Amino acid sequence: MTSDKVYKTWPGYEIYQAVYNKSSLFDTSPLHQTLEEVMGQFEHKIYRKVMVGATDIETGEELVYDFDNLKEDELVTSIVSSASVPVVFPFTKL
Repeated sequence: MTSDKVYKTWPGYEIYQAVYNKSSLFDTSPLHQTLEEVMGQFEHKIYRKVMVGATDIETGEELVYDFDNLKEDELVTSIVSSASVPVVFPFTKL
């Protein structure tokens, strides 16, 4: 996978401007789109046990998402939330 499938600079902002005007340096909308396309090929079904971790930005609590307990529309969002890196990539709400 190439970086253009994961992130891009925020439209209308240089990287240094994003620090002051956006929630992160980069926009992860390409990752959302890439994962939606991939998951769509498999009808949003995962045939293995998958769990991902993330941190609640408000409480600092560790969150663990078990894909057996998520709705179809929550799968991609939970993956992206686990890849959210403060300052570099925006936080993602589930």
